[in-house]
Amino acid sequence: LWAELINLHGEFPWADYTARGKTIIMFVGFFSIMVFCIPTSIMTDGFKQRFENCVDQEELRTYDRRTWRSKLRPLDAGRQQDIYDIYYMHLCRNPWEYTRTFTTVRAATVGIILMSTSITMLCTVDSSSFCFAENPPTIVRSCGIQMAIDAGCYLGDLVAVAFFLGDLFFRSVALRWRHLCSLTGATELLSLLAFVTTLIPGWRSKAFHPGFAVGEGSLSRLLDIAVPLRLLRLLSLEAYFQSLHVMKNVIFLYRWPFARAFLGLLGFWYIHATLLFLIERPDGLAEAFGHKAAHHLPGSGELAEGDVQIDMYMRYNDLSRALQYSIIHIFGDYPLTEYTWWAKVVHSFGILYGIAMMATCVGIFSSCFHNYLMEDRRKMLKCVATQRLQKIT
Repeated sequence: LWAELINLHGEFPWADYTARGKTIIMFVGFFSIMVFCIPTSIMTDGFKQRFENCVDQEELRTYDRRTWRSKLRPLDAGRQQDIYDIYYMHLCRNPWEYTRTFTTVRAATVGIILMSTSITMLCTVDSSSFCFAENPPTIVRSCGIQMAIDAGCYLGDLVAVAFFLGDLFFRSVALRWRHLCSLTGATELLSLLAFVTTLIPGWRSKAFHPGFAVGEGSLSRLLDIAVPLRLLRLLSLEAYFQSLHVMKNVIFLYRWPFARAFLGLLGFWYIHATLLFLIERPDGLAEAFGHKAAHHLPGSGELAEGDVQIDMYMRYNDLSRALQYSIIHIFGDYPLTEYTWWAKVVHSFGILYGIAMMATCVGIFSSCFHNYLMEDRRKMLKCVATQRLQKIT
């Protein structure tokens, strides 16, 4: 029952079945997820209906959903307003009112950001994979390809740095220099520092192939994190897609349903971890009831060559460690299965209700996100209908 409950849950830690067993497992895999989704969806829908009344409908209708950038558009016509419209026209105009200049700048910005990200990933590839061959002519040809790729990537970085410098300057002018104090501006400055650092020939190879050696200086530590800092440039797309802004609004407007769902999951997690801690520790409840502890089970200490011997009681010798393993099981993953009988009973309830608690949080977030976007869609359609009516009249 314990093994099959884990399999029905969608986790298969044991896969060495016979041909007939694999046939049965195939049908289990097809239909088990649907069976488990039924109580999960029922609990999610019930939780959603229960806490829909907690949301202030008046606040949903009157809440200012605009970004802080849309509130900084200059009122007086002039050069600053023109620069603002080049970079942020999507915040104050409808899509059919966009100018060609704005669409060109937006396409160039997105394209160069994606190009710089591709260069970052390509430069982290080990050059030996290009220059390795059996005969010398192939080695020369392969290394020539690698040198051409490196030269192209370096040229692309030069273009990207020049474009990013101009983009940072003009966006700061358009937003009255508040752009530098924002999260997007801070990440752009950090990524720009990493791009400039990787343009220095002596540091470029070390930055793209960090050694992460202990005891090195501050320069080596900066080079070790140059690749993640370069990838921060992707957050610049927030100016056009506003994903973080939408998520912030959704969490704020539906904060009480989120808080209650999270507290429910947190309480279930603590209870689950505490029970496993009380059962699996060396002097726990399992031995008090006469059952063998998990670290005495045959085969529980069998590890692959080179691994460290870790028995089950070592994983649950304090509550802080028990919380880590408990949340992994609540998420639906079972890399560990050698538990005592009483711990298996606790895990059975964790399998049945843990995914439901997780799905409740996920379901509420997706539902609230959908409601938020539908409200924006409704307002946009209302605006379009109003404009069409004005044109007719």
